[in-house]
Amino acid sequence: MLRCTAYFFVCSITTKRKQNNVMKKVLFITHPESDYGGAFLYDGLRHLLGYTNVIDYPEKKSYHGVVHTYSIRDIPNGVTGPLPWQFPFPYPLAHVPENETENVVKDMLRNGEFCIVVMESGRYCAVDAYNILQNEIKNAGIPVVMHDGEDGDHFHSAAEQIHPHVLLKRELTWGKYEREDFTMHDGMRVVAFPFSAPIPEMNAIIAQYNNGKPSTLARTCDLLLACGITWPERRNLAHGLHSASSGQSNDPSSYDSVIATSDTTDTDGIGMQTLFNWPDYVVQMHKAKMTVSMRGWGWDTVRYWEAAYLSVLLCDRVQFYIPNPLQENVHCLCYNDINHAIQLAKDWHTRDAELIEMQRRSREHITQYHSNEARARRMFEVAGVNYNA
Repeated sequence: MLRCTAYFFVCSITTKRKQNNVMKKVLFITHPESDYGGAFLYDGLRHLLGYTNVIDYPEKKSYHGVVHTYSIRDIPNGVTGPLPWQFPFPYPLAHVPENETENVVKDMLRNGEFCIVVMESGRYCAVDAYNILQNEIKNAGIPVVMHDGEDGDHFHSAAEQIHPHVLLKRELTWGKYEREDFTMHDGMRVVAFPFSAPIPEMNAIIAQYNNGKPSTLARTCDLLLACGITWPERRNLAHGLHSASSGQSNDPSSYDSVIATSDTTDTDGIGMQTLFNWPDYVVQMHKAKMTVSMRGWGWDTVRYWEAAYLSVLLCDRVQFYIPNPLQENVHCLCYNDINHAIQLAKDWHTRDAELIEMQRRSREHITQYHSNEARARRMFEVAGVNYNA
């Protein structure tokens, strides 16, 4: 029942967008592999413009609720399924038949139907697809932006080859770069473009769980941490927070917690849990007063944005540029190390009125600046494109 109801909730959001016959389309050049940043941008564009105005080329089946099997140079038996929040929320299939895509897209470019070309990534499959269309793209005279959602602050080598008008870089770290928006010596503009939150999909989950009321779940847990162990310090954080919680500690200031990790050895005999499926994870965040985030392979994490929308974010001090960032003690709580995280949890878990107000401010901030749709709007702004023209 959850799948069916939530699916129609999101489809109604997507398909009820004003469909303007004059509105130009976005050409979204894809690659077949999983790509969180690319998926967030695609989702935001679909919500902003309506699904018929975003053409993915080549068609990326995992963005339409279908498991995508493929064979490419370095992945002979590739399989990419929809990301957790993309199912049960599949977008309607692209209206360009797969066996006609290349010729149809070239005709659309010649006819001036697109206002912008978005490269999902600099990965070679996207570069190969761009090269097939490059003459028509150049003749169309429309901007090309490249999204680089990889971990780390190095630039994709494809940016030098294609030289997009704008490089949307997920992680621009402090120290290495002086600001969040700058122009390279060769004229290419680079802007900070971190992850975002899939708000309509999360709201659909909460509404289904809570009888149609998306924001009234009772906060039944002081602290939640649910994470994969993609960085060793995450395990230390999980064990530290767990050992200081009320089920393990006699400290009267201790908090109750739900701690879940991807490593099953963490669950043996010490009361920690295995990871939730995505709908359950969303509900757990919404039921927690505070949700903890810590960096993974890169500084930017999906959890950072989800938690800031659904709970009060308790996070490490991220060291990369975020346009319109969350403010410490206004929108979130920030810890310096594991002991500091534990102390913040002890200090704050009884301050319900302050946590409620902080969560309200954070939720509004994420909605305005860091939803998938807001991320798509920012892409148009930095590219200087009026998508309604």
